[in-house]
Amino acid sequence: MSSIKSICDAGQWLDKPLSSVPAARVKWLRKKLLLRGSRLKGEDVHDGPPVRWLGQYCETLMGSVQGVIFKAAVTADYALSNSMSLAAEAADEISEKLGASFTSTPQGLMLWEADDGNAVLQAIDIPGARKLSLFLTSKILLGLQGSRR
Repeated sequence: MSSIKSICDAGQWLDKPLSSVPAARVKWLRKKLLLRGSRLKGEDVHDGPPVRWLGQYCETLMGSVQGVIFKAAVTADYALSNSMSLAAEAADEISEKLGASFTSTPQGLMLWEADDGNAVLQAIDIPGARKLSLFLTSKILLGLQGSRR
């Protein structure tokens, strides 16, 4: 059985109460930007503790509905010189842990389906920095009442 929870430590937070993970509410303006286009009623965003992924400590965010964590985002910084190798390393690691290869989108996303949710890997170019983000979304959301608009 493949599980998104096996990809990195942030995956262990999924399906647990928000109170079980050290979290801080995201400031109003940042939250508004993060939730732009969100389709979930009652979704809240929280800063999570840093986790080690791809040999470095990474920033994390968590999404919750009704006090249950259903989404985790992990972001690694990388230099221009090793951007392709880090993305390839991450894709290989995720594919190995899930026992499945990814599907690519025209927008450059890499998608994996697992028994308990999905994983999305995205390279993000920001002026002055490059980032690699991993988004883990649990299927528990399907069972939470009233979470869809």
